[in-house]
Amino acid sequence: MTRTIVFALCLGALGWIAAWFADYPGRFSLDLGPWRIETHVGVALAALLVLVVLAVGGYRLLAWIGLRPGAWRDGRARRRQARGYQVLSQGLVAVAAGDTRQGEKLARRAHTLLEGEPLTHLLAAQAAQLGGDEDEARRQFEALRQSPGGAFLGARGLLVMAQRDGDGDAARKLAGEAVSLRPDAAWAVLELFQLQAAAGDWVGALAGLEQAKRHKAIAKPALDRRRGVALIGRAGQRLAAGETRAAMEDARQARQLVPDLVEAAALVVRLHAAAGDLKRGRRALVDAWTAAPNPRLGAAAGELWAGLDGANRLKEARLAVAGRPDHLESRLLLAEHALAAPDLDEARRSLEAALADGPDGRVYRLRAELALADGGGEAEARQWLERAASASDGHAWRCGACGWRGDGWQACCPHCGTFDRIEWGRPPGAPKLLAPPPVASVEAEEVAAEVVEPPAALLRMDDTPARQTS
Repeated sequence: MTRTIVFALCLGALGWIAAWFADYPGRFSLDLGPWRIETHVGVALAALLVLVVLAVGGYRLLAWIGLRPGAWRDGRARRRQARGYQVLSQGLVAVAAGDTRQGEKLARRAHTLLEGEPLTHLLAAQAAQLGGDEDEARRQFEALRQSPGGAFLGARGLLVMAQRDGDGDAARKLAGEAVSLRPDAAWAVLELFQLQAAAGDWVGALAGLEQAKRHKAIAKPALDRRRGVALIGRAGQRLAAGETRAAMEDARQARQLVPDLVEAAALVVRLHAAAGDLKRGRRALVDAWTAAPNPRLGAAAGELWAGLDGANRLKEARLAVAGRPDHLESRLLLAEHALAAPDLDEARRSLEAALADGPDGRVYRLRAELALADGGGEAEARQWLERAASASDGHAWRCGACGWRGDGWQACCPHCGTFDRIEWGRPPGAPKLLAPPPVASVEAEEVAAEVVEPPAALLRMDDTPARQTS
């Protein structure tokens, strides 16, 4: 409809102009050198219109066949760009193949053909790294970081170099820059979180996780796990600062997010112990122990029961392990408190059952204590202690990334810095259970003392060459 109206108006305007020229005729005169051209004004205007139509039509024809002004220049630029991208692709292949010389050569050529293209800096940086020129690689990554569209890649390259150099401050700054450029990039979010966790910046780590949640950069299970561990880290800092109530709130949130996080449950029990709230501490301990028995919970239970006598501590231990009575940690907890009660029969039953779970130095040490408490003699206790010394592959806190072994759980491995990889358990390939030592009679002990040296002395003799070699 609109086109029809416009066409009608244009047609009416042309008719009016034609009528006007018909009513007011005139002449057009043009002197061109020795020639003089005279005609009616209408004819001159018609000729001018024809010339305009011919010029426009001619230009479009030239453009259609590729001969318009600038077409050759544009075609040359396109061909140069195509060659540049081909060289760039060849250079990336050469770098990936480890051809340093060819990679550097193609990087220089690509930079000449594709001036201002950010990927040429990336190729040059990778070629320089392959050749061992770290300074040149850093300059190229910095140029990539400053180029339009290349800031994210440049920040990542410099971040990797900073991590390799051990510059944690620079790495955190670059990771933060990468996240600000691409808040939805999972690797950038996780890298920044890892660096903040390793530095103990739990406030910043939790803030970063909230941003990742808004941008859906991390899947919910992984996000909840990291948030739970980070809350435990912040709770520890708040507890050290005397903010007990805030620490308890963080620990409870961590338990809700990660129910199997033992450290969260242990911290809740410890905080109830510090507040003298035995009832709530008992409830938290029973729930946590039923979910995942662990020596960290056993240590927290010791704090909770600190004001009780031996018999009541054993009673509380029985209540705590009721949900998982056949677990190794349950048997050890009962044996420990039965020895302190003392209830030697229950301690013996628990330890005999624990021996079936495999070699564990803790079981052997408690057996040595039982031998002394039960009048079994120092020889039997010494034999158990010797077995405890050789049970180095029992349950322990180990880092799943580097194999580090420690005395307790930590959010980040102190050896490799990996986040949330320290777990309690028996390592793969642990040795089978050693047979319990024979119980020697009093007469046999006296004869053995006269004929041979004590086993501990023999062990020291066996260790002597090893100490001299080391």
